[in-house]
Amino acid sequence: LEVGQAVVRASSCVRCGTAIKSESMAPVQGAAFAIATPGRQPDIRLFSSGEQVQVDVCGATSVGDAKVLVAKVLDLTPERLRLVNLIGLEICDTLAPTSLFNGCVSVHVLPCQKEPDLQASLLKATDAQTFSSLEARETLRLRDLKALPERFGDLRRLRELYFVSGNQLTALPRTIGRLRMLQTLHLEGNLLERLPATFCDLRSLRTLYLTSNRLTSLPESFGQLSSLQTLQLSQNRLEALPESFGNLQGLQSLYLHDNLLCRLPASFGGLASLQVLYLRDNRLTELPQSAGQLKALRLLYLRGNPLSEVPAAVESLPALRNLEVDPCVGLHAGVRAVHRFATELLASITLGTACKTQPGLCRPPSDYAPVASVPRATAYVASKSAAIDTAGC
Repeated sequence: LEVGQAVVRASSCVRCGTAIKSESMAPVQGAAFAIATPGRQPDIRLFSSGEQVQVDVCGATSVGDAKVLVAKVLDLTPERLRLVNLIGLEICDTLAPTSLFNGCVSVHVLPCQKEPDLQASLLKATDAQTFSSLEARETLRLRDLKALPERFGDLRRLRELYFVSGNQLTALPRTIGRLRMLQTLHLEGNLLERLPATFCDLRSLRTLYLTSNRLTSLPESFGQLSSLQTLQLSQNRLEALPESFGNLQGLQSLYLHDNLLCRLPASFGGLASLQVLYLRDNRLTELPQSAGQLKALRLLYLRGNPLSEVPAAVESLPALRNLEVDPCVGLHAGVRAVHRFATELLASITLGTACKTQPGLCRPPSDYAPVASVPRATAYVASKSAAIDTAGC
């Protein structure tokens, strides 16, 4: 934000209804104006490689217009592109182009439509000649499948594999580990409860989406997937991660929200390249001490966990720019933490709109004078050039 004071968006307490007055709304408009200033460009990168797309979108009137400009640079049709935000959601074409400035935007390139979806009937073919015709394919888009044949591992030239819709896979064949050239795998929206041990032989895998399955655990050797850069495991039933997880040293974005995680492994600090970490809506009461070793971490989302205070490891994260916590943790302990760690590096502390952890606590602790009222806390944080969103509490 190119403004010199805190940005506060305030409404009222979700528990007691008390209105929270905001005296710092002007900088919000100022920030939006700064974003729209000609010459300022969003951070748009190819999802597959992380390479930045050099494109001028200042003339765009919508995200859809910006997509057309990106498509021209990449020499592709706009229909093959999806612009996705930091939490893995597609940015709607009708939104204002300022939506592209809310963190790094990933450009997903869909397979050419000339590559038709592979129907279940084709995979069920017992004719060896029919199945061998697939072996030269590098990209497959599959739909309406309930199982994969064991010979699926014979498709060894595959680089991209998408399960696009209507799939209900409950298990993967052991032979899937033979797909040694596979770089992108989308398995979201299936019924998987576990992964075979051979899954960890996919050493070339860079992008893995397992969102919305029924996974309760990961293979102990999961850390062997050393090429992983983006890992989506949200909306599963994971209670813990294997100790080898910290070996994923190339991992940059990790999405673990909406699981049942009670703890993170001690090796978690080994994720040396991690920049984005979503841990929303789990059962974490603390972070491991090793989390303080995540020196590249920029975005940390912890809302919806039974934390009593901001984890001590947060103080050791020099690159941290955005921290999201629950109101009771953020307003009671988060502003207190402003005294403790380098606020000049922290761009925003976002407090959730509803407190799941301690819903009865609507106000800051009375024994801590600097946060006895929102305006006083705001004034202090404003002096540190941080941004606090106190919407809802």
